[in-house]
Amino acid sequence: MVRNGQGNRTRKVIMGTQPLWPVVFAEPLAGAPPAPTIIFAGQPAVPLTRVRDDDAMDGIDTRRTRLTASGGGLAALHQGMQGVDYGAAFIITKLDGWFPVQIQRIEDGAIELAEPLPQGVVISVAYPATVQYATWTATVPAAVSAAETGRTPISWSVEVITTYGAHVPNQPAQVITGLVHVVKRMFATGLTHHRFLQVMRGMHSMGVYSRQRDWTPQIDTALLKLISYLRPRIPSTATRREDDLDGSGFELAHAYFTAALIHASDEEEHDRLFRLASIEVKDVLESVPEDFDGDDQHEISDQGKRATHLFGGGFAGTDPNNPTAAAWIGEAH
Repeated sequence: MVRNGQGNRTRKVIMGTQPLWPVVFAEPLAGAPPAPTIIFAGQPAVPLTRVRDDDAMDGIDTRRTRLTASGGGLAALHQGMQGVDYGAAFIITKLDGWFPVQIQRIEDGAIELAEPLPQGVVISVAYPATVQYATWTATVPAAVSAAETGRTPISWSVEVITTYGAHVPNQPAQVITGLVHVVKRMFATGLTHHRFLQVMRGMHSMGVYSRQRDWTPQIDTALLKLISYLRPRIPSTATRREDDLDGSGFELAHAYFTAALIHASDEEEHDRLFRLASIEVKDVLESVPEDFDGDDQHEISDQGKRATHLFGGGFAGTDPNNPTAAAWIGEAH
């Protein structure tokens, strides 16, 4: 599931596809209720499936980052599902409540945490803890993605009951809601970790942050920033906003935004990179045509012309071959 600059509650789905839809809960779920379901407007409820069953742990090391189970038998934590965070979890203890954690890996009958638990948290044979995984998934029904949504997205909702601990009453049922836009294509620059290092040669000398494999988290966050920066510069008349643009032209701007995030602690360098990203976005917006007819191609008639709503000033005229097409600058009027 690709959020593509939409955040966690509002997302996009490519028309005609049935992607995996992850829901990452912010609090542990109460154990008694049945599995939660997700409801897309006008469709039957779809059951959610958790990515992994609960693990029972009864030991913790002195570093507070390694949990063990005396009974063993822990299956390895399998990674690799794009867009689904297997490692998000909650440790629910007998004495100290619950703690949100990020699991690094599971191997040799032990769970390795990305960060240590607070001192004093008791996990033992007498007071075992439960590891509950926060991510549940469902498959988007074909009926949901059958047609573009345009300006009217589809609503979705999940109702859950959360718990604060064995001695605290369960919380009232909560309804998580959001929207999904069905689009023919999603805005994407194509920037990856390897491509980022090719574009920004100076980043080779910087080591990736501890407990990260690569710069992908920063690249993903920078895409959110790029899209949020683009949106107010695209007129409200555009149906799909950034999805009408050829995102490949914004690769360098995306790289600058990513580098700015990585240099967040260096205010001067951060500001310099952010300015470069802003200039690059402006330059590209003045040269990249839209796919107005939605066929995922830029026709010859599109090339070399500047969409009126991407430019300020000038006289606009309509395409004589298509009276309903958007106006272009530079044509007869």
